Amino acid sequence: MKKFVKLGIVLSLLSSSFSPVFAQAADQANHTYETANLNEGLLDESTVSNDEGKEIVEENTEEVTVPDDSATNETNTPADSSTVESTIETVSKDEAIESTTQSSEVESQESPSALEEEKETEAQGTPVEIDSYVTITSEQFDIWKDFDWIPIDNKEQFFQKTFHVKEYYINENGKKYFSLYSNKDLLIGYIEESQVTVGEGPQGINIRENKYVSLLNENYQLWQSFDFKTQSSEKNLLNRTFKVKESFNHYNEHTYYSLYDNKDKWYGYIDEKQVSEVNGQQGAAIAKPKYVTVTSGGYSVWSNFSWKEKASSKSIQNKTFKAKVEYHHFNGSIYYSLYDKNNKWMGYINA
Repeated sequence: MKKFVKLGIVLSLLSSSFSPVFAQAADQANHTYETANLNEGLLDESTVSNDEGKEIVEENTEEVTVPDDSATNETNTPADSSTVESTIETVSKDEAIESTTQSSEVESQESPSALEEEKETEAQGTPVEIDSYVTITSEQFDIWKDFDWIPIDNKEQFFQKTFHVKEYYINENGKKYFSLYSNKDLLIGYIEESQVTVGEGPQGINIRENKYVSLLNENYQLWQSFDFKTQSSEKNLLNRTFKVKESFNHYNEHTYYSLYDNKDKWYGYIDEKQVSEVNGQQGAAIAKPKYVTVTSGGYSVWSNFSWKEKASSKSIQNKTFKAKVEYHHFNGSIYYSLYDKNNKWMGYINA
């Protein structure tokens, strides 16, 4: 009962300070209080439990504290409106703070990926665009798949090969790395600058050679430059032997030899597939079976091309032999390999 008295007093005070809504609630509480007194006299105290009393209080409390929304809206005083606006403003600020917190959490979740990407970029450096051709010249070289330093497989096949470089990176280790592209525009990997040599063009660098080749292809092409527009005007070069002083492993995946004669005259560049590399200055053994007669006695018959004499031509002068093969020597002479009628080899003689 004391609870109803207190509730009535509180509501009465509120009704005088705020709105008719609270006055209505106070009247309702007083009416409930009188009803409760009447019922108290009629009920047997032995049959009334504390729990039932609590239910009455809770039921009446619900009826008192739930005003009609429409009535409240119609009868709000300026003080009520200010209170509501303040409450709304407080809620809006709370929502804004919550929204900002959620946004910060999302950014926090995304930031590690961005930081990792930025860290990776900083590690390998920013790509700098260039347009160069390089040839791998270091025997101890490495080609990396990426800047996690994973090496490519079978790197040995790329030694002295030429690649197109589209960009380079200055890594955090202070070294410059070139990106290597094949003639099919495929990225092969990354290589340190010190392990390559920059060439003048797609032909790459000139690689020093000291070998001999014989030109045996009738459809050969001898180029005057690597723009492949002008061919050599030299004639009667078929079967001749030349010295190769340098080669070029072109970006187009062909190797070109630079040809010189015994007087150091340059003839041009030729695809290695159009010549045959030989073991010495004698050139290739060209099979041209024929019969020859030795007409002069003033020549030597050689046992090898180191010029060890086997006999004098005078000993076989005016005799006929079968020349099974011939050699177009680098010195400009042609040599026959002679066999007698019993297929005995007699030696090499100047044609």
